[in-house]
Amino acid sequence: MSLLALDLGEKRIGVAISRSGIIAEPLATLSFNDKFLTELKNICQDEEVEKIIIGLPQSLSGKKNQQEEKIRKIAKEIEKKTKIEVLLFDESYTTKIAESIFGRERIDEEAASIILENYLSSKNK
Repeated sequence: MSLLALDLGEKRIGVAISRSGIIAEPLATLSFNDKFLTELKNICQDEEVEKIIIGLPQSLSGKKNQQEEKIRKIAKEIEKKTKIEVLLFDESYTTKIAESIFGRERIDEEAASIILENYLSSKNK
């Protein structure tokens, strides 16, 4: 069972995978354009993905924000296109953590990897 995680940004989408359900690893960075859904569907088919975890930005106040609404809308599109269950998972500070560890290089896929690691950790407790 492979799990895929996405860190959705304005221009790029970080992608990470867990083939074991234990360890997450960075996989790719996709451009956020009109081809990304097709590219994502191909990755899901190639990797036999059973679930997609999407990082959801949450405000410190707990109130919904514009970015959160955009992510929820895209998540529905991804679920419809791939026909794979999509879960939203808190992505608080993942990009900042990835940048502090890895710098700007591969930041998107590293942030996706952190999202997936956090998700896996929460499920393995």
